[in-house]
Amino acid sequence: MRAEIITPFIEGKIITPFIEGMVKVFQEELAIACQKKSVSFHYVHVTWHEVNVLIDIKGALEAAVVYGMEKDTACTLAGAFHKNKSFRGYCYEVEDSVKELFNIVSGQALKTLESKGLACTQPGPPSVILGRLRVVPVVSRPQLAVVMNTPAGEVRLSVSMADKAD
Repeated sequence: MRAEIITPFIEGKIITPFIEGMVKVFQEELAIACQKKSVSFHYVHVTWHEVNVLIDIKGALEAAVVYGMEKDTACTLAGAFHKNKSFRGYCYEVEDSVKELFNIVSGQALKTLESKGLACTQPGPPSVILGRLRVVPVVSRPQLAVVMNTPAGEVRLSVSMADKAD
């Protein structure tokens, strides 16, 4: 991986557009505030929550982005996404809603990265990994994780830069 990409990642400049995208989309689309709670670096390539939305990023940088949350948080976010619809439990509609929600969040982040000269795309749709401690196959580097506090519950945003040939 090129040094000019890995250094900003470690300094948080690559993950910042994802944090800002999440804050913006949550406020504008869901009327939910979110605030950074903690930041950590993980070397274990597993999921930490019950519901994990995985988004693959390709282009000027290659990364795996995982948005993790508990099932009740996913249900609350899906309800807000559908303008206060109530979900009694995790279902396919909730899963589709959180995939679309975090697809929008990542799209916002990619626009910001492009404005900084790092043009990237999402080559495929988001996927969901259910369960804690599941191996994330596309994650090949340590993850920079940011836990975001929301009234719906915590959401862990993890970004792992992948090896990319110069």
